[in-house]
Order: sequence, then C-alpha cells, then structure tokens
Amino acid sequence: MIGNIVVERMDDKPLDYCENKSIIPYGDNRSAPSFKDTINEVSVWKDQKHNSSNKYFDTKLKELQEEYNKLSEEFKLNEMVYNAQCRFTAVIGEVYHLYEREDGSTFLSMVGPNEWLSVKPQQFIGSFKLTSNDKWEKL
Repeated sequence: MIGNIVVERMDDKPLDYCENKSIIPYGDNRSAPSFKDTINEVSVWKDQKHNSSNKYFDTKLKELQEEYNKLSEEFKLNEMVYNAQCRFTAVIGEVYHLYEREDGSTFLSMVGPNEWLSVKPQQFIGSFKLTSNDKWEKL
C-alpha cells in the first residue's frame, strides 16, 4: 500500500524489470557502457556532419555567386546594346557590331570592324547576336 492506494503486482518480478533490454535507451547495470562515451561519439558525429553541411553550403553559395555575376554581366551587356542607337530592325540569329563614338554615344551596326572602307568609328566594343529569347549574346 502506498498512501491510500493499494499496489498489487501480477508477478514476482522487480519494479525495474524490463522484458526486452535492447529497447531501453540507458544501461541497466554497472557493466553497461557509460553515457560519457556515447556523448563523445555523438559530439564527434555532430562535428563531422556540421563540417560536411557547411562545405555543401559554402560550395552552393560560391556557385550562386558565380551564376549571379554571370547574369549581371549579361544584363549589363544587354542594356548596353538595347540602349545603343539602332536604325534598323535586328533579326534573330544575325550578328551585329557595337561601336562607341567620340562623344561617348553608342550605335549598333551591320558593318563589322574590318569592313569599313573609309572613316572608322571611334571604338569597336564587340559583336553581338540576337537570340530567340530577345537577349543579346556577346561573341
């Protein structure tokens, strides 16, 4: 009897008895492995996994930064070509040439840098091709 409650046991087994000792999360006698070793193993495992995941995130971040830089450069080139003076309608798949005048303005031409017969423009910037998604690709 405990307090006003009567405790009856159905068998003669001690209160700390366990049928399947392999399922209990702790040692049940003095010869069981100590928690200290388990804690150390868990700590080592966590450190290894933490380092592994950090390496993954660092690599992924570098890939994203490279992709961002590439996309940013493509955007700048696209803006430069679309903001240049152009007196014709560009055709998808054709190559055009971007030049800069002495006053700093830019223009798009069908004439390549080696095709000028007389006066050449101030500075050749590059050759570009219009892609099917209306993006300028530097050649």
